[in-house]
Amino acid sequence: MGKRNVVTKKYMSMNDKFADLCNYVLFDGEQVIRPEDLIEKDVTELGIPFTEKKKVSF
Repeated sequence: MGKRNVVTKKYMSMNDKFADLCNYVLFDGEQVIRPEDLIEKDVTELGIPFTEKKKVSF
């Protein structure tokens, strides 16, 4: 993983920063998503929705 990815992942793991970004992009800055309501998940657990063999459901 490149240094930029490590820095970005660390920054976005801060609930207040992630909530601010989501609120800005999705809700025009209105505080809909609150940092204290977020639960940290490891993004490496996310899968690709389609593989060569089958469709994967989430």
